[in-house]
Amino acid sequence: MEKNQKVLLAIIGVLIIVSVVIGFLAFKKQNNTEVKTNKFKEEYESLNGVINDKGYTYPTVNIDVDNPVVYSTEEEVLDILKDKTGVIYFGFPTCPWCRNAITPLVSAADSVGLDKIYYLNVIDIRDSLSVNDSGEIVVEKEGTKNYKKILKALKSILDDYYVEDALGNKINTNEKRLYVPTVVVVKNGKIVDYHMNTVESHIQAGNGYAELTKEQKEELFNIYSSMFLKISDSACNEDSGC
Repeated sequence: MEKNQKVLLAIIGVLIIVSVVIGFLAFKKQNNTEVKTNKFKEEYESLNGVINDKGYTYPTVNIDVDNPVVYSTEEEVLDILKDKTGVIYFGFPTCPWCRNAITPLVSAADSVGLDKIYYLNVIDIRDSLSVNDSGEIVVEKEGTKNYKKILKALKSILDDYYVEDALGNKINTNEKRLYVPTVVVVKNGKIVDYHMNTVESHIQAGNGYAELTKEQKEELFNIYSSMFLKISDSACNEDSGC
């Protein structure tokens, strides 16, 4: 009897240890997943309802924890633009236009089964130009070397960089500018589609802080979905290949 009790206690002890180990591994896996997938969500949602120094309230965004956004470096983006395939999103969290684009962007990716959107925060890598009283273009801040390479790679789709003089006149700097949000679809190093800003009716309103209407969100969702299909598995056919 005493021997059976010892065996039973030993079995119970092993079961407890196994349960603890399984529980710890499950917790660790869940915790690691949250750290990996929550960064983008937390970065953008942290500004919900915040009023900036210009007196504008940042548009509210609600991002799913399982969003497909992957943080990328300038080097990784250049690598995609050279000969890889993928969707690149250029933006930053304090950009109101970007914030308005996020929900349609993520929803469109989910709708076509796109598992990755490569995100490059450009707020600190771009150059900053101005015009002095003599009408000369002045470099306020130099862009990074890789930013200039990105400009070169995207030259065919980018708009000219305009700055305003003291009288409010727009002056062309004869440089290109990576305005945001810009979403670029790349297939084997070739740009097959892109979209800048939100939608025309929202742009015409002149205030990026105004949240998109239901109709505007749907319009932007459709734009992104159509773009993403060009590199999704469902876009494979005899003409385009895969």
